[in-house]
Amino acid sequence: MPTPPPKLCTCFGLSAADLARLALERGLTSVDELSAASTAGTGCRTCVPDLEKLLEQLWKGQPKPAVKPATPADIVRDAIRPFLNKATWELQLIDVLEALVRIRAIPHGEKCREAEDTLRQFVENRLKEMYRPDAVVVFV
Repeated sequence: MPTPPPKLCTCFGLSAADLARLALERGLTSVDELSAASTAGTGCRTCVPDLEKLLEQLWKGQPKPAVKPATPADIVRDAIRPFLNKATWELQLIDVLEALVRIRAIPHGEKCREAEDTLRQFVENRLKEMYRPDAVVVFV
């Protein structure tokens, strides 16, 4: 069994490879942007200098990418799904009507109401940060 990559952000278990991929895919050039997209650097904050170095190395000598506004589909795909335990939940974006975002949360295994509420709140908070502050998530 291959050894998993070392975690750059130990609070949230995020590797440098995962964070670099996210930064490149989304055009994230600052620690604040990377933190908003991944939660890295928002716990104990000891990884913030490493996040700065990672972003500096990624974008060294390159022009800053044009950043397009994140859509709920982008956020679910790029900022939420990669950090869910795939053995526990799968998310499917159903539709978006203004600030209302309808998502199907499919549990893999026994369904726990508290875990579903926590997941819904996590998804809603990410959408409020990255999409619009009045976003509301409904699980269908």
